[in-house]
Amino acid sequence: MFEFKSYSWVVGTTSFRVKEINYKIEQQLIALKELFEENPLKNWRELQVTYYEKLHEKGLLVGNAKNKAKDAREKTSGLKELGLITEHRKITEVGSEILNLLEQEEINDEQNEFMIEADALIYLKQLLKLYVRDSQFSIRPFVALLYMLDKLDYLTEEEFTFLLPLCKNNRDVKTMVKLIQGRREGKGAGASINSIILHFMNRMPNYRQAREYFIEQKEVTVELICAVGMNRKSREGEKMYDAPYFDLYQALWESLNIDTEKITEVELNKVKSAIKQLKKPSKWWRLLLLGKSQRKADQLEFFRNKMSRLFRGGFTLSSKKNVEIDKETAFRNSFYTFMHLYKWKANLEEYGDLNKRYFSLADILIFQDEKVELTLFAKYFFHLCVDQLIEEPIQTSLLNQSLSFEQISPALKIDTQDVVDLVSEKTGKRLDIPSMREHFKREKDSQLEALINHRFSKEKLVELFTLIESRNDTNDKAVQSYVTENADIPTIFEYLLGVSWYHISGKTINLMDSWNMSLDANLLPKRHAAGGGSDIVIDFDATTDYPNHKLMLEATLTNATNQRRAEMEPVSRHLGTLKAANPDTEIYGVFVSNHLDINVVIDFRSRKDVPYFDRTTGTLVKDNMIIPVDTENIKTMLSKDIRYSTIYRFFKSAYTTDTPIERWYEETINAPLKEYA
Repeated sequence: MFEFKSYSWVVGTTSFRVKEINYKIEQQLIALKELFEENPLKNWRELQVTYYEKLHEKGLLVGNAKNKAKDAREKTSGLKELGLITEHRKITEVGSEILNLLEQEEINDEQNEFMIEADALIYLKQLLKLYVRDSQFSIRPFVALLYMLDKLDYLTEEEFTFLLPLCKNNRDVKTMVKLIQGRREGKGAGASINSIILHFMNRMPNYRQAREYFIEQKEVTVELICAVGMNRKSREGEKMYDAPYFDLYQALWESLNIDTEKITEVELNKVKSAIKQLKKPSKWWRLLLLGKSQRKADQLEFFRNKMSRLFRGGFTLSSKKNVEIDKETAFRNSFYTFMHLYKWKANLEEYGDLNKRYFSLADILIFQDEKVELTLFAKYFFHLCVDQLIEEPIQTSLLNQSLSFEQISPALKIDTQDVVDLVSEKTGKRLDIPSMREHFKREKDSQLEALINHRFSKEKLVELFTLIESRNDTNDKAVQSYVTENADIPTIFEYLLGVSWYHISGKTINLMDSWNMSLDANLLPKRHAAGGGSDIVIDFDATTDYPNHKLMLEATLTNATNQRRAEMEPVSRHLGTLKAANPDTEIYGVFVSNHLDINVVIDFRSRKDVPYFDRTTGTLVKDNMIIPVDTENIKTMLSKDIRYSTIYRFFKSAYTTDTPIERWYEETINAPLKEYA
């Protein structure tokens, strides 16, 4: 009766909501390339099951899908949305760009004006071209976001999640800016998130018509609820997805017709039972009717107070003026409003997570302190062009093509000097291009320091290392949930190890220059950098406690058997290569794992007497000091606030002892650290 119509957009698809999205995209592109090279005479329809099995072999899938072909289509749908593959899953020019970066190990290259990695620059271009493929929309979502961030300086996470995706065209974007400004000033239609959502809902004829129809009917039935619910999955003769709302309607109407003080747990339990059936919107109804407390007595009191005022009061139907409103009419109006408001919010919340994942691929958005902001260069760059950019017509043919910024839009032809001039004007500093980059680098260092202070205290690091030690799925998910879902646990482990040494050093080291990994715009880890170098190399300037030197940190979470095979040779090679390249600098290594294999410890200890020959320089590198420690040792250093000056002397002392090799770690490192007062 009332047709569902899309009220918001989403970037990507819910079937490709993945952790480690950069890595998964890259691996899928590699798998698709292999798929068509191995089966040149077959098309995508014939290869879908084969592709699913290939992903399974690569460890990119778990379980066993009932419909493998459908799963293969869903897994690749996000790549199609981004323009990396065609509808027939052939790799586009843009997808080939990413594959070339991987093959040439240049994906971490940051030699571009945005100072982001090479793959992020490709994603930025794709997002600028991306448009909503729905006839009811005429909008490029990322451009809309850039416009709003330019005019508003930032979006709260609520504004990003619930309001941005409601914009169907450029006119909506400009209206939304005004509404958000009103919200922040506490006036007009923009006084709350909910009121703005309802503002956009009430502009849609189907919602207005369904409201009036719902109010005018003599009797509320399951069929009526489902008709005005406009669930896109509900069809005549099929399952009525909105039927649970009928139980809630009845439970609330019953309570409304009882004196407030006579509402008991019987009525409360009926409402709670009905709310549970609503799935995703249930949390909003629960907050509305039951509050935040889990105590029944508190919930009952909250519910009584809410029923005494929530569903009472007048309003005017859009087509009927000056009509006296009775209690049931007011109740139906309020129920209809909350039903659709919370449906919208539940969907928008789910889509907001997806939008964040895809938009973050460009590495120019900072999600921090419940706000969304642009990185500094992007902020000034797009300020110069976004007014023109948002007015340009959508060109649907550009998405699969590898283009320069200027080819995407003439508005994007921005001279870097113009950005420098704008930065100089805004900061009051006379800058050139190098000094502007240095200014941005200092700002990034300050951002990292604030992030560590806010999220990665020594106590929190100890907690995270404890979770990592056991390596089970539950703990891994907890770590990724807290740190980032865009990196695997070994990469997160390296990141946390660097942060730990930042604390141990007394916050004196330059951590940004020490990590050998990719960081996103929020300065959280994405992937370990290519090239096979050391995980972390820290430069320590000379003090009264130690000379100028470098510390190489190597981290692994491999098991005992793999540790011998994977770490004995690379760690020694990395240290030898680093020492050969810096012959006049003192350098030593620390190897960190959640488990230390005795043979790995013995091998590292033997490097005191076994030299390393570096073929590049033709140098025989001697006195290779590698100190093995486990996560318990790192936790001790953090919890007991042992500073680096002490650690340096402690490691030096352990290295110079003559303790038998099989007892060396336990007697000179592990036991003394445990006893440290």
